[in-house]
Formats: sequence, C-alpha cells, structure tokens
Amino acid sequence: QDYFIRNPEIMREIQADSHRAVQLSRNKGICTLKNGSKIESFSVGTMRGNRAKIVVIDESPEVKADDLDAVIAPVKNTKRDICHQRGIADYPSKTVSITSACLKSNYFYAMFVQALREFAHGNPSNFACALDYKSAARVGITDMEFFLKEQKKMPEAKFAMEYGSFFVGA
Repeated sequence: QDYFIRNPEIMREIQADSHRAVQLSRNKGICTLKNGSKIESFSVGTMRGNRAKIVVIDESPEVKADDLDAVIAPVKNTKRDICHQRGIADYPSKTVSITSACLKSNYFYAMFVQALREFAHGNPSNFACALDYKSAARVGITDMEFFLKEQKKMPEAKFAMEYGSFFVGA
C-alpha cells in the first residue's frame, strides 16, 4: 500500500474491482492490470507448469543453471491467447536476468558476456548493460551517502561487485 501511495500512476493501472489489488503469499504474487494483463511472481521452485511471455529473474546467479533449462525454458514456451485466437504473430518470449555483479566463475558471467557480444554485433534479441551505484544516486533512487557508508564497511572487492558492477575473479 505504501508503494501505491508513493506511485498513484501505477495504482491507476491496477484492476480496482477486486477487494485486493495485489495478492501475495510466501511463494507467489499476482497483480492484475486494468487491461487484463497480469504480473505474477514465483519462487523458481513453484514455477513449474506455469506459462509466461516475459520471465524476469532477480538475483540471477542464485538460480541454478540447470533450472534455466528445466524450469524457465518450458515456462516461456507459450503464445498469448489473443494471438492464438486471432491467428496473429506473437513476439518472442523473453528472459530478463538482473543482479549485482558476481564472480567470473559463475555461469551468469558467461551469459552476460555472450549477451553483450551478441548485442554489440547488432543482434536485436540481446541486450546487456552494467550500471553502478553512481547511476542510482544520479537519478535519485538512493542517496550517495548510503553508498559512501557501505564503501567504508565493505571489503573493496565486495563493494565493487555489489555496487560497482565489477565481475571479479574467483
């Protein structure tokens, strides 16, 4: 509720005819928008059997690489109902992986580098970027003072990964 109070433009897009605009449980969250679209969140362990066009994986290095093929790939194997019903082309399913930087020995680093190469070669189905703490401070998401405090209490390599978008060696 606090989030919606701070962002009334988002609340205007959420379906208001239900008694609870957003439903949350330990392993799942659902937000239904006025246009009928849904935003659903799952823990990876409860995703099996669901379908989605866009999968956003937060803290991506924490997801097992095997789960990307065994759980995430089948979830994206879907066509939107409106496209199926009307016989129109659908856009390709997408995976968006986000995280702080991690060790170079993590599979996520290899995926990031591959996506960056594809993007650099003009492949429009790939995108990669790395934003550091200065970006968050510049746009007002977090005050610079927070980062300066964190920098004083963290080892340099950990701060570089967590807030500087540096992938470091194992």
